[in-house]
Amino acid sequence: ATSTASDATSTASDATSTGGAVASALTEVRESARVPPDVLDDAILATCEGGFLTREEIAERVHRSVNTLRARFLPRLVRQGRLILRYPTKPNHPAQAYRTRCNPNGANE
Repeated sequence: ATSTASDATSTASDATSTGGAVASALTEVRESARVPPDVLDDAILATCEGGFLTREEIAERVHRSVNTLRARFLPRLVRQGRLILRYPTKPNHPAQAYRTRCNPNGANE
């Protein structure tokens, strides 16, 4: 029961810190095996707001496999300009990491 309460507190904290629909997307992705791609996109973006994360770190936080993220989600989000690479000139860098692009008011910079 303690871990469930802790998980609920963590989820509530995530919802408060990231706000609105994006936080609910992250919660939905963590609790569900199948979600629409746009919901997973929002969860990945919410996860990457705080700084650069590797594929492995993102996969762990959104409860998805590294291969699924590598093949279907991360490259598309980078192409769309929604994520930026730590090493933009070396997309296959062993320590490659991703971060949400800053919004117009300069957040994440």
